[in-house]
Amino acid sequence: MSSQISTILLTRPKAQADRFAGLCNEVFGDDLHIIISPLLKIEILQMPKPLKPYGGFIFTSENGVQAYVQNWPKSGLPAYCVGPRTEIAAKSAGFQTITANGSASDLIEMLKRENVKNPLLHIHGEQTRGEVVQNLQASGYRVDGLVAYHQIPMRLNQGAIAALSGEKPLILPLFSPRTAELFFDSAKQINAKLLIIALSKAIRDAVPVNSSTKVSIAKTPDANAMLKLIKKCLEI
Repeated sequence: MSSQISTILLTRPKAQADRFAGLCNEVFGDDLHIIISPLLKIEILQMPKPLKPYGGFIFTSENGVQAYVQNWPKSGLPAYCVGPRTEIAAKSAGFQTITANGSASDLIEMLKRENVKNPLLHIHGEQTRGEVVQNLQASGYRVDGLVAYHQIPMRLNQGAIAALSGEKPLILPLFSPRTAELFFDSAKQINAKLLIIALSKAIRDAVPVNSSTKVSIAKTPDANAMLKLIKKCLEI
């Protein structure tokens, strides 16, 4: 590990940030300094019961699965998931899971290949990307969308602000375009050299074009690919 780079700033919602921090400690050891400053707080809504009958569900995040679990009984119906982490959550909730490769476009193409005839419900947050419902409806699929949780913006905490004001390089993994936007809106003063690791090109595109920071894009949209890029940063 480089003596210059030993700090990672995680801005995911608290539960996901804690889990990824645990993975980082497992891989790189407890000497790694990890700052957790969530930029989104997830607030799951209380939804009406019973749920209108659907032949399957679409999940583009773990939070959508959690919203289902908190509002409705277990289901053995199919769940079409955006990626592996969402699939794990859906499988533990009792769904029969089918997963895409980690992006909304992958998910849309997968559903078209599956040629699903049953009506589907996309359970998602107030902020959503990829226009999953609209794209599928335009292709003739019977799909509805349901907002089941809020994503409440938060500001960077004092630990994050202090790290950004310092002189040491800082690794910043970004897992969504929304948190990328919130980060640069919240970070008023950045003295530290940022090494940004983006889960996807869409996230890279959310980084301001005038930013002089280095941005690397994960080869695949998953935790292992992000950890590999963190390893490279730590070896600089």
